[in-house]
Amino acid sequence: MQNSSIMLELNEVNIGIFKKISARYKELGLEVTPVHSRIIMFLYDNDMQICQRDIERFISCNKSTMSAVLNTMEKNGLIVRVDSSEDSRMKIIKLTDKSKKTAEILREDKDKIDEILSSEISDEEFAEFNRILNKIKKNIERI
Repeated sequence: MQNSSIMLELNEVNIGIFKKISARYKELGLEVTPVHSRIIMFLYDNDMQICQRDIERFISCNKSTMSAVLNTMEKNGLIVRVDSSEDSRMKIIKLTDKSKKTAEILREDKDKIDEILSSEISDEEFAEFNRILNKIKKNIERI
């Protein structure tokens, strides 16, 4: 095995992408973070009723963290919480018109970002990259 750490290398890539995406969103005039964008796209792409717990599972974070993120998003006019027709204790998270427009911009920009990130990578290299990432994802379960 080489001297580099998979964990540290992946973390460095993740932080680098997070910083570049945050700056890119500001340049586009979007008032969202990368985490907000993932939540917006999750809601935008799903027709079912989604509650906070569903988003917690999708993002893989705890209840208090997600509550704080959703509070910020609600304060910024990106989401609204409405009572569930099926369970009065549950709130359904819905996108506002503002965030639906943001989602359309995010979808378009995601394709551009993916194109940039995959430039100069052959189909064979990309297939190998995905194969290795899938192995790493499986190995995460062993930690």
